[in-house]
Amino acid sequence: MQLGSTGSIDLTTLIGSTRFHTSTLDNTSAFTDAQIIAVLNIKYRELQAFILSEIMNDWKENTVNGTSTGLINLVSGTNSYSFPTDMMSIDRLEINYTGTTNNYVPVEIKMLATIKPAISNTTGNIAISGTKNSPIAWVRDGKIYIDPIADVNVTGGLKVWCTSLISDLAAASPTGEPVFNKAFHNILPLLASSEWLENNDQQNKANIKMQKAELLKREMINFYSSRDSDSSVKVERENKNFR
Repeated sequence: MQLGSTGSIDLTTLIGSTRFHTSTLDNTSAFTDAQIIAVLNIKYRELQAFILSEIMNDWKENTVNGTSTGLINLVSGTNSYSFPTDMMSIDRLEINYTGTTNNYVPVEIKMLATIKPAISNTTGNIAISGTKNSPIAWVRDGKIYIDPIADVNVTGGLKVWCTSLISDLAAASPTGEPVFNKAFHNILPLLASSEWLENNDQQNKANIKMQKAELLKREMINFYSSRDSDSSVKVERENKNFR
């Protein structure tokens, strides 16, 4: 049985939890709602980057799936294309050089250093390593480069599956909630409270909150990396022999 997410934990609840952890429930001016929201959003984006660095393709939230902004028009003679809005990582690319329905082929994404021919040969529609049946792509300086280059314009010829940057939790939308599983929402108040406590010379309390957050982060990684398998996430206390 996998961890589930029922109900919601909205921004108001996250703010209240942060106040609880910082003991500012009776002194809201010490840590205002605006300040809490700002820190929560910083930690929210840091947490997304952490998850992606740990498990990459097992993160399935906040994705673009080859539709809408994940559809890029191919332009004849052009070898580079801008990312979909706020793209964080690429999971898959497909390309259609002809415009014929169902004529997409997968694109192999390569590291630039692994491409042996000179990449300057992509000018003038010259292929360097890929073919139209087995195209390649690499990512550099905010662009997706394809090889071979298209020789005709194709509407939606490049499909991108990717993870996009999460949207900020906003005071104007208090019913909004983090995109990750509800079981781990408390990570954000713990991280935000640790930041506040450290900046207010309460290092010991800050360390305790951070330790709890780090434990939850590890449990989250275990959950996302195994939720599609038959085994369930299981957290066990480490046994230590103090003899």
